[in-house]
Amino acid sequence: MHDRNIFKDNRPNFEELAIEFPEFKPYLQIGGSGRPYVNFKDPASLRALSTILLKKHFDISLDVPLDRLIPTIPLRLNYIHWIEDLVAKDDCDCYGIDIGCGASCVYGLLGNKMNHWKFAATEVDEESYNYAVNNVNLNNASDSIRLKLVKDAADNILQPALNLFDIATYDFTMCNPPFFDEIYEEEKAKDRTTRRPPAASVSTANDNETYTEGGEVMFVTRMINESIKIKSKVRWFTTMLGKKSSLKPLKKLLQKQSEVFMTTSSFQQGRTMRWGLAWSFVENKLNFVPTKKEKTAKPYEILCSSSFLHKHNIQNITSDQKNVSSALWDCIKVIEQEIVKLKIRIDERPEFVSTSNKDAFEIIASAFQNTWTRQRQKRRKEKREKVATNDQNKHTNNVSDKTKSLSDTDIDSLETNLIDNTVDTPQEKNLKTEHKVNWEKNANENFSAKKRKMDDNNHDNINPLPNDCLIPTKKLKVEETDEISYDLIFKFSCSVTSKYVNDSIKPAITLLCTEGNRDQFYQLCLYFNNILIAT
Repeated sequence: MHDRNIFKDNRPNFEELAIEFPEFKPYLQIGGSGRPYVNFKDPASLRALSTILLKKHFDISLDVPLDRLIPTIPLRLNYIHWIEDLVAKDDCDCYGIDIGCGASCVYGLLGNKMNHWKFAATEVDEESYNYAVNNVNLNNASDSIRLKLVKDAADNILQPALNLFDIATYDFTMCNPPFFDEIYEEEKAKDRTTRRPPAASVSTANDNETYTEGGEVMFVTRMINESIKIKSKVRWFTTMLGKKSSLKPLKKLLQKQSEVFMTTSSFQQGRTMRWGLAWSFVENKLNFVPTKKEKTAKPYEILCSSSFLHKHNIQNITSDQKNVSSALWDCIKVIEQEIVKLKIRIDERPEFVSTSNKDAFEIIASAFQNTWTRQRQKRRKEKREKVATNDQNKHTNNVSDKTKSLSDTDIDSLETNLIDNTVDTPQEKNLKTEHKVNWEKNANENFSAKKRKMDDNNHDNINPLPNDCLIPTKKLKVEETDEISYDLIFKFSCSVTSKYVNDSIKPAITLLCTEGNRDQFYQLCLYFNNILIAT
């Protein structure tokens, strides 16, 4: 997510949004932890959240039908901020072209509200065009955003927008082309590997917004060929791609041009990844330093064994929905206990989420100290300490019992023998020794009690040493003080969902590192792997 994106470190608080916007409250659901959440698989809920966020943060009113693409705001902001970096203009005299503005016209509205940009926007679907016109009028932006309905844009993608403003050069173009060539290609894209988490939100796009002949590669290829003809009329040509594999053929096509400068970027928001491609025939350098790209972390999946379920009295999952939710909830609570046991901070307690039309529960946590490695050594040490403690308690109890069994006559007899220095039997020697030990112990305790009382009485009269005379003390253990601070090692999410395995349903634990040291995170995964699979 872009550094300037307001949602990067400020996730929406659904409870606060429902209080501020009562119309949003019906779309909130309560998870097993008692916290509210939004079902992103429900188009109406997704639309409600998008419109509320636009209204709260940008004072933008939006009306979008449920059968057209509903914009997710963090993703659109990432694209807008990238354009800001490319054009690097501080004044308001900035003109852009939005190819396929959709029913929301969200890029034009955001760019105009945030930076006072002016947009020439085109749309091929008549119903989406009508909604876009209405949204522009709702926000009193008709002077800054001009729209055009294009019936046939097969050959001319950019040309219809050039004449909407009487200017010589536009600063940029924006485009979010249809991803897929045919319906079967979309179904193939849904077949993700088990290591890649499913999309978190539903797609409400219609066919025009989803499919195009040749897919996004062919669409952008036509854009590139047309841009060659109008080189000087646009500073930056840009597009957002839905598939990383599309970058390679498009970059190869651009490299064939002798005087072209191009750059790429990636936009990540939650589980969604998009890629940006920009090229220019008039610019030969970037006005900003691209951030270092970091490889996306891969989730670590573990299937819970039958022995794990039996050990924690978790019922086997059946096809009954209530049974599934109950079993998954029991699993996530066990995981939560293990996380607490490892002294890992829980940022978000278990709450319900929906992924691929499946129920799931998720925990967000942060690790600040390594407490999960060398567990075998720690268990052995604890066992030795426990055995030593038990032996010491056993010996103390035996001595105490023998002492209590002595009568007053026996004690007087022992004292007489000590005075007369008579020869004692082995049994008498043992009794004398035990009696002496207990007497010394009681005397030491009485002396310590008197000493503490004297210290308390004289405490107020003691002058404290100056700071420069204080003797450094040893570093305290973590459990003895809360003042010791540690740097973040990594942040991760842990979700539990159901998965079909050999004609049966099992709980599947998915761990994903979202920030920090992935090597240390992998060690934690191995720790959970031993717990969840080992018999």
